[in-house]
Amino acid sequence: MPKIKHPAPLAITIAGDEDRTHYFDDRSEFDDFVRGLLVGEDELREFSTDFKLYSKVAGEWVEVDFDPYSYFTDIDDTLYPLAHGQLLANYSQWVNHKILWDIAQGNSKAIALIDDAFTRDQVETTFKRLSEVGAWASDESDPAFTEYLDSTEQELYALATQGTSFVDEHEPEAWLTEI
Repeated sequence: MPKIKHPAPLAITIAGDEDRTHYFDDRSEFDDFVRGLLVGEDELREFSTDFKLYSKVAGEWVEVDFDPYSYFTDIDDTLYPLAHGQLLANYSQWVNHKILWDIAQGNSKAIALIDDAFTRDQVETTFKRLSEVGAWASDESDPAFTEYLDSTEQELYALATQGTSFVDEHEPEAWLTEI
């Protein structure tokens, strides 16, 4: 819980062994911090949504319920757009968006937080399918990247183009010199 006398109008308390509270005077800095918490990892938090937002109302701190998706312009702005798109589109009516967010970030433990057994089973099946298609694949396990790992130049090319093949297959070095 934020300190009552702190002058800032916005605060975030991150749950853990010790609560950590951050104060903000500026709404855009506050929103940026929330986005960072949602996509970042923190060994003190089991789920990426393990934090509380507060706003001052008439001099008193009031907890603000939030939807993680309201901090992103669209699904493509999230780290895992395929997972977020599938889970949000199929289960947003039945599952709390904070729980969906954690599942879409690849945290299978959040599936257990779904109350309805049928929905939980459906989400678990979708999670497995998303895993099979590489929704949470890292660059090293993505075939678009691994095909270019033959040499240092090709690895640099893959990083610079993020695996997009638009270079003449006979002259991959031509693009490397321009990058």
